[in-house]
Amino acid sequence: MLVPVCAPDDQECPVFDCNSKKLLPLISYGQASPLGDLFERHVRPKLLSENIQLIYENPMSSTWLNWTLKGVGVYWLPHRLVRAEISNKHLVLAGGRDLCVDLNISLFSHSNARFGLVKEVWRHLVAAQHA
Repeated sequence: MLVPVCAPDDQECPVFDCNSKKLLPLISYGQASPLGDLFERHVRPKLLSENIQLIYENPMSSTWLNWTLKGVGVYWLPHRLVRAEISNKHLVLAGGRDLCVDLNISLFSHSNARFGLVKEVWRHLVAAQHA
């Protein structure tokens, strides 16, 4: 799940609020990225476009995690990537559930095509799914 996060203020509230009419500095994946496309289709229409200031675009989540921690803007990051930062109050949610984007990744493999390394990778993926 992609969640909108930003740095907290002194009272541990979001520095930027996605539901506010105030200026929203946005760190973006960019439309060329699959995650950026998801954001553009599912989140951007819910935001007040005249209040968005695009700070920077980059498809690499880990790069922008650092910028988000520094309080530069709001970024939609995978929840698993920021779970510890949210728990430690280094980041806070900047919007509600309606601004989150569910992610589902599906992999398909023909059972007759699994051999060698492919078979080992597939076995690992199946085991991780049930863990």
